[in-house]
Amino acid sequence: MTADAPRTRSEWAEGWPLVLSATAGMSVSPLVNYTMGLFIQPLEQEFGWSRAAITSALTVNAVVAVFLSPFSGMLVDRIGPRRIGIFGVVVFCLAFGSLATNQGSLYQWWGHWLLISLAVLALKPTVWVSAIASRFDQSRGLAMALTLSGLSLASVIAPLIIGPIIGNFGWRTAYWSIAAIWAAVVLPLTLAFFYGAADLSRARSERPQPIDRSKIPGKGVKEAMLSANYIKLALACMLSYFALSAATINLVPIMTGEGINRTEATFLMSVLGIAAFAGRMLAGHWLDNYSAKLFGALIFSIPAVAFALLLRGDLNLANAIVIVVLMGLASGAEFELASFLTAGYFGLRNYGLFLGTIVGLLGMIAGIAPLFFGYVYDQNGNYDLALTASMPLLLIAGLLMASLNRVPAPRARAAMSSH
Repeated sequence: MTADAPRTRSEWAEGWPLVLSATAGMSVSPLVNYTMGLFIQPLEQEFGWSRAAITSALTVNAVVAVFLSPFSGMLVDRIGPRRIGIFGVVVFCLAFGSLATNQGSLYQWWGHWLLISLAVLALKPTVWVSAIASRFDQSRGLAMALTLSGLSLASVIAPLIIGPIIGNFGWRTAYWSIAAIWAAVVLPLTLAFFYGAADLSRARSERPQPIDRSKIPGKGVKEAMLSANYIKLALACMLSYFALSAATINLVPIMTGEGINRTEATFLMSVLGIAAFAGRMLAGHWLDNYSAKLFGALIFSIPAVAFALLLRGDLNLANAIVIVVLMGLASGAEFELASFLTAGYFGLRNYGLFLGTIVGLLGMIAGIAPLFFGYVYDQNGNYDLALTASMPLLLIAGLLMASLNRVPAPRARAAMSSH
């Protein structure tokens, strides 16, 4: 590690503006999920829409993500992340702000959300972390962790801004305001600093050339995607995400059903966000210095412990915090692991496609898992069966991570070839 310290410092000296811009860019697409709940009641009151109709916007987003995320990743591989990220920020902010123009038409609502969902494809984590992976090697884990912390920024900042605006000026002003604020902050940073390695080479060249992907180290598509490592990694992420995403979405009703009052349950959501941020930072440090597959095995398994504690009953705020922290650590580290291991095992030539495919699969899971938890509750009046069924899935995910091959060291990754 001592011998590599100068290389690490060099990466950060040149790459910190990229991390700053990527973190800002990473905070844009989460606005879809973290602001929806704040607009439900105002829209319901003004237009008489059902809550199912309002939140169907998220279904539109999930469907688009499932089918098109791999193609978005392929585009990143072919033209670089810079132009895609800038395009995504501009279109998203315009489309998000235009939600304020709705006069009560659900067809217009769905049309705007279709445009937003297409813009989100250009704002997926694949875009931002692919640039990081191309310019960081020794400190790749930490750089990715900081970039992915943009998710936490959106979850904390957006509600604090939107709540008072809706209360004082109405929901239309809130849509335009959030779009304008994010555009004013993120777009200048992206234009100034967001360059992947290929983007940077193109910008410095007097005669920009198309990206010669044959010179980028990495595995071929068939070789990688049919490999045991890729299949195990994708399956582990899907199993873990099934349990964690559904439990997180239903956290407040799960906790209130176990005797926690609503105020405390809302507080636990904040604890979850803080723990997720801590999980990302822990992952960033660990992945740069220790065994990635060991970390994956531990982090994918510990939510099973949280669920077991939850199923014991007799909940109070203290042990509820322990449960939520275990869940948050895992949810924060999960995508970091997928991003890091995809680059480590398969290189950067087709990185966008490989990671984008996993993102698409997780989008599919995001549409299935909450429905399963909801169905279990409707049939039984509690979530116990769903939590019980999720525990072996988490343990299997941990075992899959433990069975992965050792991740190549930084020098070996840099020398990786396609054969």
